Order: sequence, then structure tokens, then C-alpha cells
Amino acid sequence: MENREYTVTVLTENKIGVLNRITAIYLRHKINMEGVRVMATQVPGVSMITISSYGEEAVMERIVKQLRRIVEVFDSRYKAVESITPENIYGEILSGLEEGSDIR
Repeated sequence: MENREYTVTVLTENKIGVLNRITAIYLRHKINMEGVRVMATQVPGVSMITISSYGEEAVMERIVKQLRRIVEVFDSRYKAVESITPENIYGEILSGLEEGSDIR
């Protein structure tokens, strides 16, 4: 398996402890976070967290699935770095929410 750089984007409620639970998932998989960016969205009380890290695609898939189990997480996605910008991911997540998911 090949280690590549991935960006995981997570759309969450802006609540205490969410970032801690997200980093705990990375710790369990022994994946180092190269960069973390948290920003507010246009929806009050909702934040977008973007995490850069190196790893295998199968591990990133497992991480994203585990992130989706966190109650405060609305959605999470991953992509290889060469094909993304945070704005593109934000647009994808919002369009996914409009298609069927709802913000609690």
C-alpha cells in the first residue's frame, strides 16, 4: 500500500470536545495530523474542520467512517490532496446535505 497525502473534511456542530474526539480517532490509527484548520460556516453553530495527513487509502476510509459515528458530525469526506481545495469539499458536503441529510 502507498502512503499518500489526504485531506479529510468534517462538518460538525460547534460544541466542546468534538475536536478532541476527532483527534482521538487519528491517534488510535497512529496517523499524524500534518495540519488542522477549523472555520465557521454560513450556518450558525456549524464548523468545518479540515485535516491534512499522510496514510493509506484504506485507513482514511476507516477514519472517515468512524468520524461519521460521532453524534455531532454531520458529514465527513476524504480526498487525495492533488484533487481538492477546502472550498470544493465544503460545496460537496453542503450539496450532500441538501440531497437528503439534515442538520440536527
